[in-house]
This record gives sequence, structure tokens and C-alpha cells, in this order.
Amino acid sequence: MATATSERGKQLGEFMRYMRTHSQPEDLGLVGAGRRRTPGLRREEVAELVGVSADWYAWLEQGRDVQASETVVNRLSQVFRLNPDQHAYLFRLARPQAYLAEKVVTEVPDALIDMINALHDRPAYIRNTRWDVLATNASYARIFPFLDAHERRNMLRMLFLEPNFRSITRNYESIFEQVVARFRNDRSRHPEDERMTELVHELQAQSQAFRDLWGQYRVVDPSPLSMEIHHPTGGRFKLERLPLRPELVSGLTVLIFLPSDEASRRAIASMFG
Repeated sequence: MATATSERGKQLGEFMRYMRTHSQPEDLGLVGAGRRRTPGLRREEVAELVGVSADWYAWLEQGRDVQASETVVNRLSQVFRLNPDQHAYLFRLARPQAYLAEKVVTEVPDALIDMINALHDRPAYIRNTRWDVLATNASYARIFPFLDAHERRNMLRMLFLEPNFRSITRNYESIFEQVVARFRNDRSRHPEDERMTELVHELQAQSQAFRDLWGQYRVVDPSPLSMEIHHPTGGRFKLERLPLRPELVSGLTVLIFLPSDEASRRAIASMFG
């Protein structure tokens, strides 16, 4: 018998429902299955392909606290043709007992703060998996001074709720897409974290861009990301994002931004010279 829903179960159910309704029956050999009133697969079809009862799969989509074996998770991944990042996301939500849940880190060792402060002409900041900004260096604060405009310094709030970010960042739309996918990945490591849930609800209520992207269920691990900046004092330059995961503290990410070409290096040097 399935028990009451949890935040983790809700996230899992929403992901399963999205993948089911965006799957093509023809890709799974389900031809001649009759006219469909709704897109995607039927719940009964998914249950049969995975080898579980229709009731059990319905409970899964409802967010009920059902237990999924590793075999069932793998079969779901095959049916929905998940990529490796999506499979890892599904595994963390469906089998939380199989990995050690991490705590959200809120403090930064002095050594890491000293490191980014030593990067005089390279913008850098440190964030946790909640995307709270825990430390920035002077270079980053000079390019993005409006980060401090929000009571709680959070990168997602700056990106989606701060118009000044969009005004100086030419490729903000592609940045939005990658950031939302990465944040979804991080959230699956802390599915019951109340502040992360509150952040999602806040952004959904205040940002149409975030609301649209959050509903697409893209899941990716960090990949190359560049920023095209047109700064009021520094001019035009491009920055490449270099993420580092320190061994000192699991759950922190150091983000260093490097000029991507010679013209950008000259602009940065002039700005911080």
C-alpha cells in the first residue's frame, strides 16, 4: 500500500508524468493502439512495459511514497529513453535510500575565500547547492553589483528577478536554460529542503521565464557556459565559466570566469587595471 506524498515523491511523480506524456508510442513499437485523446503513453502501457501493476505506476505519478527497485528504475529509464543525466536524476528521487543524502552547506572555509580574493582580475564567487551565493570577490561585485540588491543573495534570484542582469548580458536566454537544468539536478540531491521548495515557488510566481523553463524538465550536469557582457564601464567582453568542486567541503562550487578571447582579456585588464 502506498503512503502519503512527500516533496520528493511529488518531484518524482511530476517528472514521470512529464516523460510519459512526451514519449512517442511509435518509438516503443506501440502501433495500431487506437486514437489517443491525450499525447504520449497511457499509464497502463508504461506499467506493462516496466513490469509493474497499473495501480503501482499510478501511485508513482501521484507522488505516493512507493518503493522502486533498481530494476524498475532502469526499466523506466529505458522506456522513457532517458539520457545519463536524466537517469541519475530519476535514481536519486526514486531510490533515496541508495545514496547518502547531503546537507546544504552554508559556510565557506577561509582558504577558499582567500583564494577567490587573490584573483584580482578574474570574477569569482562561491555557491552551495541551493544556489545561495556565500562569497564573491571584488571583481565579480564590480561587474554584477546588483547581486546585493536582494535580501538573500541567491544566484537564481539575481538571474531571473534582476532586470540589470538581462540589460548587460546579451545571451541571457541560453544562460537561463542551462542554469534551470543544473538547479533541477542539484535540487534532486535535497528533495525535502524547504528553502529550495520555497525558492522554486517564488521564482514560478515572479518570473515567466523561470516558470516556462521549469516546466520542461531538462536535467543536465555542468557543461561549458559563456557569458556575453556589454558592461556600462567595461564595454563588451566574453567570459567562460570554470566550475571547481573543492575537496575541502562537499556541496560547494567555486565559479571562476575567464576571458574567452584576446579582446576580452584586454577589456578585463583595462577594467581592473
